Amino acid sequence: MANRQNIAPILVGGLALAALLLLAQSEPEPQPVKRKPDPTPPPSPPPQPTPPNLSPDSQDDETALARVLASEDARNRDMQVVIAWITWQRAKRANKSIYQFVTSGLGYGPNKRADGTIVNAATTEKPTNRTRELARAVMRGEIFPSSQIRAHRPGSWAERDVLKSLDDDAIIRKQIKWKEGIYGQISGTKWILYSSDTPTITVIPFPTAKERLDALPKIPAIDPIAR
Repeated sequence: MANRQNIAPILVGGLALAALLLLAQSEPEPQPVKRKPDPTPPPSPPPQPTPPNLSPDSQDDETALARVLASEDARNRDMQVVIAWITWQRAKRANKSIYQFVTSGLGYGPNKRADGTIVNAATTEKPTNRTRELARAVMRGEIFPSSQIRAHRPGSWAERDVLKSLDDDAIIRKQIKWKEGIYGQISGTKWILYSSDTPTITVIPFPTAKERLDALPKIPAIDPIAR
């Protein structure tokens, strides 16, 4: 009788284990989770349109300003920034295109025309890729002259020791004709800057016009942080 009582739990346990094994075999295997496909990437932005192939004789602002830079000072990039910014600002103030402002509508050419007419800037030289790029950057507001220059109303400019007809005495006299005073000389260059917000200077008390201009404040073309 005791043997039967001992066997009974063993049989019950065995039957329970067998039932669990059968149940485990009857359950379906878990299916792998299907990964959602990646969303379709947004379309690439359309390529920027190629700038038009501008003629060197076009009358658009870029070409006109690039010709001024190539003609007025083809060597000094910093001075080109000053000239470009002043020219652009003065043309806007006059409500004119750059072409109309610098040539008076007479076509590209020298600052002094054959009939004696004086225009605002020389445009004899054709634009280069470099002067076009700089003209665009200035008109986009990406490059500009030093804060000392921007503190003045944009005015005229003149370069010393280039023309016999524009000696130091003549440069000082230009203030009367242009109704603009001289406020400084660009550092490292011979370029003199004028502005209508500046009183005129005189040679006196200096012995000569040369000494007077030599004593002008030297102004940076570009702020050091902007280089």
